[in-house]
Amino acid sequence: MPEGICTTWVHNHLKVGDKVNFTGPYGDFFLRDTEADILFVAGGSGKAPIKSILEHLKEVGTNRKMTYFFGARSLKDLYLTEEMQAFEQVFEQFEYVPVLSNPGAEDNWKGKTGFVMPYFKEVIRDPKNTEAYLCGSPGMIAAVTKSLKEYGIDEEKIYYDSFG
Repeated sequence: MPEGICTTWVHNHLKVGDKVNFTGPYGDFFLRDTEADILFVAGGSGKAPIKSILEHLKEVGTNRKMTYFFGARSLKDLYLTEEMQAFEQVFEQFEYVPVLSNPGAEDNWKGKTGFVMPYFKEVIRDPKNTEAYLCGSPGMIAAVTKSLKEYGIDEEKIYYDSFG
């Protein structure tokens, strides 16, 4: 995060070999223990918390229907794609859906384009039995939350980690 407290400290003060202690995690962004369908939405570095949840579910197992929309500008902004697609082999009801908002001609992109929100209607089976887990910029969180509520998902079932 440009000029962020942690980023500045890591790049300007931390040196190779320095020891760092971490505590936590803290906060309320964690997977709820329900049987509800899951809609994951992330952009940029928001992939890390979702990846962590998926790795946990791989260990404990799940039969929940899960769709993961990852928004990026262009093909060069996608990462860990093969790892995310590999979860489609682990979970019977999991789909990874990258969406590019501005693919270049050189990308030769054949996938979904624009914003992720219009594609929600393709995967939401029962809004009252759907939880959403969002990670990314405050603007993305706000737009996706608004859209999910319009699709009938209860606001108290929309969980997010805003990277603002």
